[in-house]
Amino acid sequence: MHALDERRAPVKFEISHATTLDAPIDEVFPLLARAPDLERVLALSPMLRSFRLLETRPGPTPSTEVIVFEFVEEVPVLGPWGRTRIPMRCEQIVDADANRVDYRSHSLRGVGITVHKERTFESLGAATRVSETVHGEAPPGIHLLARRSARRQHVLHMERYGELLTAD
Repeated sequence: MHALDERRAPVKFEISHATTLDAPIDEVFPLLARAPDLERVLALSPMLRSFRLLETRPGPTPSTEVIVFEFVEEVPVLGPWGRTRIPMRCEQIVDADANRVDYRSHSLRGVGITVHKERTFESLGAATRVSETVHGEAPPGIHLLARRSARRQHVLHMERYGELLTAD
């Protein structure tokens, strides 16, 4: 049996954070939203173990694009004594007119995690505010990880977004 038994009813969790980057929205939005930089964005997380871009295609409206990808994260399940790898599949809709990314993912191979992330971009002139809200469902026990460890990791991940602006 998998360490994260999916037979129990899922528990909802929510994580929100915002950060301000010292670059205009026309630099920040493509970097954090488009397929060419997506692997670099996810790689800012120390939990990322692999990434695979599956497809990009036009979205439901002229200003949207759909990006489909898979990734694997390694997460602690028993504090520092145990870790498990969780493969995820994601469909991300990028809306350039609304400066918004709508990200929906689910775990593969029976773990039972779903995530809906909304990432918005607000122009502050020479800077950009990036806000993310994550709504998710996870098996009991894993939802506790989401409240503690995943929240901390999410905040640290977002605070590293600025590194992508100075990487080139």
